[in-house]
Amino acid sequence: MRKRPTLMQIDLTPLIDCVFILLIFFVATASMQEKKATLKIDLPQTDGEVAPPNQKNHALELSESAMAFDSKPIDQAAFVQTLNSLPKESVISIYIDKNCRYERIAPILKAIQTAGTAQIDLVVEAK
Repeated sequence: MRKRPTLMQIDLTPLIDCVFILLIFFVATASMQEKKATLKIDLPQTDGEVAPPNQKNHALELSESAMAFDSKPIDQAAFVQTLNSLPKESVISIYIDKNCRYERIAPILKAIQTAGTAQIDLVVEAK
């Protein structure tokens, strides 16, 4: 009588369990990530309904002394160049510190208007 060769089999159940645990971990952590502000900004509060930010928006953060576009510090001249390279249908969400003076805001708004940006959203904090 001849002996049959025994085949080695690998049990895949622990491997599949580990893959599912990792998948659940990455899905849970990715959905909980929020956009972190580059600048420390104290947003004004409002009683009105606040719409959730659109993920396709570009974010402009503006404080008394600094500004950031899409989480990168930028100066006003570089911001104007960046605006001119954006598509006209772009949406820009502006986060303005409530202590920021109008003289600081006006040239930025004028540059956005001159560039022909389709929509500007002013972001506030809900009370």
